[in-house]
Amino acid sequence: MFKPFGTGARACIGRQFALHEAVLVLGLLLRRYELRPDPGYRLRVAERLTLMPEGLRVWLERRG
Repeated sequence: MFKPFGTGARACIGRQFALHEAVLVLGLLLRRYELRPDPGYRLRVAERLTLMPEGLRVWLERRG
């Protein structure tokens, strides 16, 4: 299983900072841009660890 920040005694000390940065960037993107899915997309589900839409393309449009 992939663990991007490691675990145990050798876990990344910057984990919490990196996660906060990711949330901030996501918030800025969602505030500044509208996410638009491909209008012709037909849902296909990929069963992995969780269910994921397969082949979904999303465009960002700058908000007015």
